[in-house]
Amino acid sequence: FFAAAVRTQHGPIAGEIRAVGRAFGGISGVALLVLLVTGLAQADRFGWSASDPFGSETSRLISEKLFLVILMVGLSAAHAVIGVRVARGTLAGGARKGVRALSVLNLLLGLGALWIAADLGT
Repeated sequence: FFAAAVRTQHGPIAGEIRAVGRAFGGISGVALLVLLVTGLAQADRFGWSASDPFGSETSRLISEKLFLVILMVGLSAAHAVIGVRVARGTLAGGARKGVRALSVLNLLLGLGALWIAADLGT
């Protein structure tokens, strides 16, 4: 439904869909910042050191998780900027596929970070 509704950029619900997208983006941004802050707190708790980020198995996992979260923040920012430009029509139609690819990649990175977090918890 959502994909079909987004394709109707000029229909009666287009503005509502954009508003939902903006709200979801804001909530996602806050969630990513929480992930980053809690990841840094977890790194401190486990004695992670920036001078030796791969000194132990735990340090390696924390480094990988933080790297994934930082990538997710960057991809989310790129998704927001490109998505707005696509919605305004200032980018070519092919950019829509790029935005979708960023979303899928971000989802996969999130699942990877979740997998590492579960591995750290065991």
